[in-house]
Amino acid sequence: MRKLLPVALLLCGLSAQAAEWARVGNDNRIDLSAVKLKSGSVTYQVRWDNPKDANDYMFTEIVANCKSGDTYFSRIYEHHPGKKAAFRKPTGESAKHGNPPKDSPIGFLNNLFCSGQASVKTIEEALYQAPAESTAPSPEKPASAP
Repeated sequence: MRKLLPVALLLCGLSAQAAEWARVGNDNRIDLSAVKLKSGSVTYQVRWDNPKDANDYMFTEIVANCKSGDTYFSRIYEHHPGKKAAFRKPTGESAKHGNPPKDSPIGFLNNLFCSGQASVKTIEEALYQAPAESTAPSPEKPASAP
């Protein structure tokens, strides 16, 4: 019983922090409860979900220097069915540092997180557009044969 108590406390602690997801585009989202602001830099993860398979997703971790604007992908976590899930370092274009325009989605997110003004509402109002409901008239039913 003594050995089970620490495990139970650990499990309770893990479930105490609930995810607070903000949708960014149709297949991407950010867990605001996992955003870290430390030493003048912000770190956050953008999750991409495969709309056809809930077990197929990846996280891209983004680090931005709040003062200089320098931004880069620090690591990528991939979880694809039939493959070993793992973190990897970005390569090629994904590994480059840059300073995104303030009106780009990444620049907008960096500014919100660095200023402490990010919320699900502010992010989704700017970066998520709910699928439009069809306004086309419904097709007429064919006349029934006598």
